[in-house]
Parts: sequence; structure tokens; C-alpha cells
Amino acid sequence: MNSDDQPMNEGSTDNTGDCGNDACVCRGNWRELVREVKPLIGDRYKDEKGKVWRLTGLMHAEDDFWYCLTRKRRYKLLSCVTSIENYGFTSKHRDMVSAHAIRSIAVEAIREATGASDIKGKDGESLVDKLERLVLVEARKA
Repeated sequence: MNSDDQPMNEGSTDNTGDCGNDACVCRGNWRELVREVKPLIGDRYKDEKGKVWRLTGLMHAEDDFWYCLTRKRRYKLLSCVTSIENYGFTSKHRDMVSAHAIRSIAVEAIREATGASDIKGKDGESLVDKLERLVLVEARKA
């Protein structure tokens, strides 16, 4: 149940990820954020003072979506309007950027080159999704 005591639908009635229920958390970009952040759960990030924080989850609040970071019983919530790195954190994974940052860069490059927000490859896969997956795979190998 959500805050309005309405059921949260798991399934989607179309390929947009939107089930059609106005009260469901899938409205907007929640499902996309979950897909992007899920592989990063557990990753460690250094703040500007060199303290290490762990990404422990994603929170859907009434006013925004939030990255949840923890460190020694302390919590930090960062709005998902931008990547964790844009708050001054650096990933403990060498040369790795967040999926959110990769997606933002890819969408901007495609939009600038074509005027579209995404393009499907020959196999039907989104080029943004493919780029994000390939970069994350390579970054985790490093």
C-alpha cells in the first residue's frame, strides 16, 4: 500500500512501465530510477571530506525520490534530480560513474545529434540502455 492506502500495481499494462493507476508509484520515472540504482546498491562513495558512505537504497517520498546513504548510524538523503557524483561524492570504484550519469550523458548526446531522446538499435534494444550496460560492465572490470 502507498501513503494513500491504494494498492501499488506490480505489472504494467503497456511497455511504458506505467500501470495506469494514478496512485501507483510507477507513475513518473520511479521504475526507471529503481532499474538504474538497483545495481549500485551497496556501492561505496567518498564525500568531499574523504568519509566513506554506502548507498543503501532508494526512497520514494511524497515530495521527491531520494538516494539513501549510510555511514556509522548516520543517514544522508540526496535528491535523485541528479547523480550522486554531482553532490561531491566519488565512487569507490575506480573510473566508474553512476548509471544515472551515464544515462544522462547518453540521452543528451542522442538528443543533440538527432533531436530524439533515444534510438533503437537493429536488435530493438534502446541505445541508451546498451551504452549504460556496456560502460558499467567495463567499469566494474577495472
